[in-house]
Amino acid sequence: MNKRILVLALIALFCISQVEGLRHSGKRNRNSGGSSNSGSTTNDNETTENTENTESTTSDTSDDSTTSTSDVESVLLTLHNNLRSKFGIDSLTWSSSLASAAQTWSDKMASTGTFKHSGTDGVGENIAYGTARVYDASDLFGFWSSESKYFISGADYPDVSTTGSALDVAHYTQILWSKTTEVGCGLAESSSGLNYLTCQYSPQGNIIGQAVY
Repeated sequence: MNKRILVLALIALFCISQVEGLRHSGKRNRNSGGSSNSGSTTNDNETTENTENTESTTSDTSDDSTTSTSDVESVLLTLHNNLRSKFGIDSLTWSSSLASAAQTWSDKMASTGTFKHSGTDGVGENIAYGTARVYDASDLFGFWSSESKYFISGADYPDVSTTGSALDVAHYTQILWSKTTEVGCGLAESSSGLNYLTCQYSPQGNIIGQAVY
């Protein structure tokens, strides 16, 4: 009888030992899994920091490129003429007098924070504005050229828009206007960080009853 009790007691102790071993093993596995998540979080943070640095560097470079008057002239004249060439329209030439007037008006808008046309007689005029660290001269030009999606080719002005309103394509048609021969533009940044772009055209376009090209 005593031997039987001793055997049962040993069996009981063995079972308890195995259960405790399994409990400890489970705790170790859960803790190990938790530590691997910490490493993943560190990698995510490193990626985010690198992305922010890249964006900051890109923005700084963009700002530098918009400060030169000669760069503005080169970029905008090329954009105008590339668009006109798609329709076989003669290239524009750069007018220093139009550029001077356009620069004066962009400076005015930037200093007053007012976005409106100058009202200059005898010239066509396109204006645009946007956050300086996001929109440079070519981006602002893109606002005008994007009106192409509504443009009706071969029609006389103002029946040139699929929307029924010539105002929806008026910037685009002025860029393409075949009787326009000169352009001049000016870009100015306000103290609040906005870029204002003005382009003036001679002779002016968007004449009622005439073809765009």
